[in-house]
Amino acid sequence: MSEYFTCILQPNLVVRHAWWTVSHQKIIDVLGLSDDKLGIERRFLRGVAPEGDMNRWAPDEDDLEHLPTWYLENENGYREKVAAIVARANNYKARNDVLYADYEAKHDALDDHGYTAKHALLYADYEARRALLYVDYAAIPGAVEKATIS
Repeated sequence: MSEYFTCILQPNLVVRHAWWTVSHQKIIDVLGLSDDKLGIERRFLRGVAPEGDMNRWAPDEDDLEHLPTWYLENENGYREKVAAIVARANNYKARNDVLYADYEAKHDALDDHGYTAKHALLYADYEARRALLYVDYAAIPGAVEKATIS
């Protein structure tokens, strides 16, 4: 899936997002939101920046002609806030991609076959380094914790 940055917009310039999913529905579920209002009555909107590209940023709703007033009155504010978050998310993704490429190169260089203790240690090292990156991502305002879903 190319849409690696998705978010939920809420009134008062609240933008919620998650590193662990590109699914709007999973974020909605974690936040306990109800999708029972339509059009201008909506209490949240889905947003997407395909491939982390703010030039392609848009609300991701079927009915774009009837967006809520709280969004329309602050559209530029939401765009600016999302742009700042996307820039940090892009940085996180790029750093994670480098970590994973390093892990894959080291994994491929192992001369043994099958899953061994060397593989386990190598993967544990990757996960530990990735966890440090996650701490940075979790500090981005609006980040949603995965651990909160059942």
